Amino acid sequence: MKKRILSLLAALVLAFPGFGTVRALAEGTGIDTSALDMDYYGRYQDKGYSISVYNWGEYISDGADGSLDVNKAFEEVTGIKVIYSNYDTNESMYAKLKTGGTSYDIVIPSDYMISRMIAEGMLQKLDFSNIPNLHNIEDIYLNQSYDPGNEYSVPYTWGVLGLIYNTRLVEDESVVASWGALWSEAYMDNILMINNSKDAFGITFKYMGAPINAETTEQVDKAVELLKAQKNVIQAYVADEIFDKMIGEEAAIAPYFNGDAVTMIADNPDLAFSIPMEGSNIFTDCLCVPVESQKRELAEMYINFMLEPQVGLANTEAIGYSTPNRLVYEQLDEETREDPTAYPTEEELARCEYYNYVGAEMSLYIDGKWAEVLTADEKYSAMIMPMFLGACVAGVITLNVVRASRKKRVYAGYPFAFWRTGNGNCTKKNICAILLIITSDRGEKSLMEQTTVYYILLAAAALILILLVWLLVVTLSRQKGDETARLLQQMQGELERSLQEDVLALGKYQMENQRRQAESDSKNLQDKLL
Repeated sequence: MKKRILSLLAALVLAFPGFGTVRALAEGTGIDTSALDMDYYGRYQDKGYSISVYNWGEYISDGADGSLDVNKAFEEVTGIKVIYSNYDTNESMYAKLKTGGTSYDIVIPSDYMISRMIAEGMLQKLDFSNIPNLHNIEDIYLNQSYDPGNEYSVPYTWGVLGLIYNTRLVEDESVVASWGALWSEAYMDNILMINNSKDAFGITFKYMGAPINAETTEQVDKAVELLKAQKNVIQAYVADEIFDKMIGEEAAIAPYFNGDAVTMIADNPDLAFSIPMEGSNIFTDCLCVPVESQKRELAEMYINFMLEPQVGLANTEAIGYSTPNRLVYEQLDEETREDPTAYPTEEELARCEYYNYVGAEMSLYIDGKWAEVLTADEKYSAMIMPMFLGACVAGVITLNVVRASRKKRVYAGYPFAFWRTGNGNCTKKNICAILLIITSDRGEKSLMEQTTVYYILLAAAALILILLVWLLVVTLSRQKGDETARLLQQMQGELERSLQEDVLALGKYQMENQRRQAESDSKNLQDKLL
């Protein structure tokens, strides 16, 4: 009897439209559907829809080590397929969208890039009636300077830029209380510097006591001089290489992000994190919908799903970055919530600023100046050319000595026969006069006596030449930076305009086809909903 009752209940459950299927599929992903609004998420089941998500690499819980596979869970809960791809920088994402040819429905840019994309009309305004979970986001992360009305973006993660240091190599914590640690001669060749213009200049601006967003070219120029001077003490410019170098104790100090610091400290407990007293950058990466997307409602459902507490918890535990979601924060263990690396104090955050888009002209100027910093002569490089010339002169002298030693005789007072004519007169009077005064004895001499004075004079001339060349190199090295920067600015502007025009022209046909297909999908979606 019990078996019949259970069978009947099972049949009723399976017969209920969509319930059994969604529940079973969701159970396969490890997500608890009882905490989800399945009326909301289930409305596109079995429609065959898809969305394209463009995210940073390793920036989502993907099922590794038994974690929740967020994209798979979304697919099985909603029936919407996720086409997922990665980028490595804000700039590469921006370029991909700007040049066209590929359409995305979700992108996750950082704050300053959001403000730029808004200014250039590259993002859609969101319909927050389709994102009811927005209320889970703490107010402090909303309506920021990069999106004042909070119309285009929904915070995904946040973090701060600071100093990662090895406590065994840096015993005095006061050293890393200031960005000046990155210019400390006490740690020469034991300092790493971040290899991107945005953060390199942001750090230097803060060290100078200036705003983190460049306001004048004079502010940038002062930072350039500091960054050039810094090249004398740093070991290398780094990006992801920082993980191996800091965990492997190949360096003592480096600037990087607190979310990555959490990961590094877990691998090497001797590492620690500091936010310098001058202040730093606080950043937010946000979920946005590009203007080209024809699937905004589906994209907004994906955004809402990412704000679910269990999904947000899986993401923040997987990637290490801090969450702006108050319900996720409440689920974190006490140790994580009180970790000053993952969640700095309010006092520390009060000293931090968001990056904002400073305009095309200033951005181009900064990029040119960053190229100038990277190409500036490093320590001792100004001596390379004089040393090379000196080696060449020494080689020439040696060669001539060897060649002269093979001769039995030379003209007295004239070490080289090509300076003497048939009647004994010197054709290079200005040079030979000096030699004749010094070597007044015109009788035959040994090879060494005849050549010694000449080579002493030649060596003196070579030293003078080396000194002049060295002065020339130093002078030119001070000037070439500005010339290089101006040239790079011109080249970059030309290339950017040319690239945009050419790629947009080439991709026009492809974009048109994609647009037509998207419009067709949207029309089919509306028809089915009606």
